[in-house]
Amino acid sequence: MFSNRIRDHASHGNRRWRLTPRLLVIDDEPRMSEIVGMVLRRDGFEVETFTNSDQAIERHESDPFDLVLTDLRMPQPDGLEVLRRVRAASDETPVILFT
Repeated sequence: MFSNRIRDHASHGNRRWRLTPRLLVIDDEPRMSEIVGMVLRRDGFEVETFTNSDQAIERHESDPFDLVLTDLRMPQPDGLEVLRRVRAASDETPVILFT
């Protein structure tokens, strides 16, 4: 069900149409970032993982993702700052904060 909502979001709106939604995962703990990425890839999503939130935001600003999943508690910029900057770059992109 969650997967279908992401796919629906990715195929509508001002984004270029793509069959596989692109997800951005940000977590300062490398192992956690890779595990989340692995699970989402297994479910058929295209996923990029980052442990550095500045680099992740720059990547999103250059080519927006369909969904951003970010850890809330990270060294600066933390998850709330990631949310603000993603919204500034593309206010249509959903952001999920996790701890």
